[in-house]
Amino acid sequence: MSQSSMLDEVGTWRETECQARWQEVLPELLNSFSAVEDGLKEIGLLKLLCQSLVPHIPSTDLEKQVFSKIANKVEESFHRLLGNVASLVKNNSRDILEEIAQQLEMASTLIDSIEQCVKCVCGDSEVEISSFLSLSKVVLSILKESYQHCKTSSSVYGDLLGMLSEGLSAIFKKTHSLQMSFISLLDKVVLGSTSSDEDIEHFCAALLNLHELCAIVNTLDVKITITTWKAVSKLACQHKDSLRNRLDVSVLVTSLCLEVLTLFRHLFQLAPQTDKEGNKISCGDPKAFSKSVKVAGFQMKVLVTLVKEFEGYLGNCVRELYQLLQELHRHMPPSLSAPSIPKQYTEDIERQVTIATEPMLTHLLGNREFIECLMDTEGFDKEMCLSKCLLQVRVMGLLPRCTDGVKDQWTSPRLYPEDKPRENILSGLFSSVANCFVELSLPVKLPGIMCNGKPQREVSLYEHICSRLCGFVGSLSARHFNVLEKCLLENVLGRNLYCALLAIDVWCFVARYGTAEVCHAHICLVAKLIDSQQWNCSVQYLHLVALFTRLVKFQAQEHQEAFLQTFPPVNHLVLWSHLPLTALPSILLQQVIDLGVTKCTKVINDWNSSSSKTLGKTRELFAALAFLRNLLSTQQIREKYVSAQHQAVLIDQCCTLWSSIPLQEVSRYPVVQSTVLNLIGVTGQLISGLNNAEVLKVVQCLLQLIKISPTSDILYEVADFTRNLGKKTFPASSEQPQLLALLPKLFCHLLQSQNPLVKQKSLEAFSKFAEETSHESIVPESLQQNEKIQGEVVSYLNKVPWSLALPYSEVDFLHQVDNTLKESSSKQPCCSPKERNMKDNLESDHEPAAKRLRQDSDGQNEFQTEERCKKILSNMRTETQDLLHVQSISGLPHWVVEELKELHSQIGTML
Repeated sequence: MSQSSMLDEVGTWRETECQARWQEVLPELLNSFSAVEDGLKEIGLLKLLCQSLVPHIPSTDLEKQVFSKIANKVEESFHRLLGNVASLVKNNSRDILEEIAQQLEMASTLIDSIEQCVKCVCGDSEVEISSFLSLSKVVLSILKESYQHCKTSSSVYGDLLGMLSEGLSAIFKKTHSLQMSFISLLDKVVLGSTSSDEDIEHFCAALLNLHELCAIVNTLDVKITITTWKAVSKLACQHKDSLRNRLDVSVLVTSLCLEVLTLFRHLFQLAPQTDKEGNKISCGDPKAFSKSVKVAGFQMKVLVTLVKEFEGYLGNCVRELYQLLQELHRHMPPSLSAPSIPKQYTEDIERQVTIATEPMLTHLLGNREFIECLMDTEGFDKEMCLSKCLLQVRVMGLLPRCTDGVKDQWTSPRLYPEDKPRENILSGLFSSVANCFVELSLPVKLPGIMCNGKPQREVSLYEHICSRLCGFVGSLSARHFNVLEKCLLENVLGRNLYCALLAIDVWCFVARYGTAEVCHAHICLVAKLIDSQQWNCSVQYLHLVALFTRLVKFQAQEHQEAFLQTFPPVNHLVLWSHLPLTALPSILLQQVIDLGVTKCTKVINDWNSSSSKTLGKTRELFAALAFLRNLLSTQQIREKYVSAQHQAVLIDQCCTLWSSIPLQEVSRYPVVQSTVLNLIGVTGQLISGLNNAEVLKVVQCLLQLIKISPTSDILYEVADFTRNLGKKTFPASSEQPQLLALLPKLFCHLLQSQNPLVKQKSLEAFSKFAEETSHESIVPESLQQNEKIQGEVVSYLNKVPWSLALPYSEVDFLHQVDNTLKESSSKQPCCSPKERNMKDNLESDHEPAAKRLRQDSDGQNEFQTEERCKKILSNMRTETQDLLHVQSISGLPHWVVEELKELHSQIGTML
């Protein structure tokens, strides 16, 4: 029997005969398949082999006897068939349609034949991957090339696509069928402790090849994409114990991150677009959006599953995960970069996609590379600042449930020389807050914390951060408390307002929910820092004062008594000028007032009686007036605890001060200006006890002060002073006409200010005065000289808001403010309280400090310094001997003694 007749006969065999005689004909059939050159005969032989003989060959023998011998030829045949189609189509002639259809049919038959082989191997309940290695290679090659051909069909076939769509559709369906059969086969593969390294490597290669299919079919068919990713994820997780050290899961994760991010951005193009008022400006494609958001949600679930199951074995994909999480936050509210789409579409995205953020973070918390990414101090992207901040807040919410080791990595990390510099989670959050000035300044809203029995409300970004930070602080263990204290103190002493406010709020949380002893210790610490500044107007000092003012309210009564003993008002007037006196019990309050007022009256008397007004004495006067202002600011305390005798003395002293204080030095020395501001405040609180002559003197001084130094803080303080004039009646006297003539001038000066704060304060004060005063003539006289002021007052009284058309948006304006603040902060180095105090002491000298010597070299500089010191000390001894001689003859004047005391104090700081 000839070879051809025998092969024809095999095609007619029944199943029993094939099973009995396959060994007899298999070698000849394989030889014929290898030698044949005609494409049609080649496909016929492959079909005969796969459908007639392969089903009857034991699955354990198929790899060795069949698959390994036909694999290369099958790959080449399929590649040649699709290549022939591409070549034929280039002729763009209808005459070749039949030939193209034949090539497509042959390719379809080839796919059918290979699928038959897959099904034969899949018949067993458990399969070793070594039993179909060659077949796996063939299948994956066919899948890739077939899907790629279908994907590019519109460009390949051009005008002929409609006439050949049936053949193409058949190839696509059979390819998908082959893929599903192959996935079912992989699902039956057994991997375990007995599996060889080669088997595991081959299985990993099969998974990575399936993953490559995802990139091909991604835009071809959504269902196939989902099916493929689902299979890859399931197979990887099913054999995770065997694959963890072998499968490069970072390839899968990186690819998924890219696909999720691409689809996520595409969602905003499919959703309807709205303007700032919420009106639709485009309809979008709701159906496509609904379909795409589900796909994105599925891909996120697959991604979370891989991260969870391969936690600790993610390789080099952690940075891609971090960037994905950042992008998810950047494109969603409350980010300023979020596209404007209807709320229901945003909620769909949150429900399907971004909800997976927290589960993913849970499995990344222990990853060192992720910690480095989120806590990196070098990389800075303005658009990602809020995303980073919100991620850090989420991490804080998850850390309390983590192990101590993970908490330590975030809260008190140990850095080695080779590590990148990074912050702990507390410092990192404050750094992020410092970069979110615009978002914190706008009414950005986020969901608040759920409370039992209350509906969830939307809160500001600041409250969102603060409440969750406090929750995290409440979970910190004792070993991390020093990290918290350091972080809070650094930010209170920092220049950023929002960071300082956040640190103050958190510090108050610690004081309220911590032990009373800790609260008292913190108050004493802050009090010492404040008290160490004789006089200070720095931002850091103001932050300390704000913290102190709030902390003292949480002190227990026994600690209030101890505080009074440690910091008596007699020696610490400035400190007590910041303390809210209403927080003290009656007994302590009366004691503080008696001690403080006595000390203040002495300081003011000393100033008024002194012939020399030094800066050192000015600081003492500033402290005394600051204390009195704090004391008199509360009407209840002023009426109940400050006796009429004391008030009369204070009125007399303050009126005298207006004659003795050097107003001309206000613009030269900040401490003089601050003292005058306090004097204005105290005078305003005592205005009801002043007579016409005294009020006239004060108003004259205020007009002089406005002329000398019309700064915004002085104008603001004067405006506040005028609020108290409404209820004051000026009886007939020789001074009354002049007084009633000067008050309109004072109001006119204030109302003309262009500073928004001064303008608002002036309008408030003037309207209050107009309502309360019995001297009605002052009101029109204040306005008659300026029609613009009249209009502004009328608008204010009618509650018409100030309208200002700006050439830029509010967001742009806040960005400009942020940039200005950062430039100012970078140019102005942060001084420590010690340095600031030293600077103030230097400013108190009557002579300017000597310039520092030029440093040509260390040795020369040291020699020059030593020589200069010797010369200074020699001069001091000579001058001291002269003073002692004068004292022995006629005694020293009082002002000389005061100057010597001040010099003695300054010398003491050097010892």
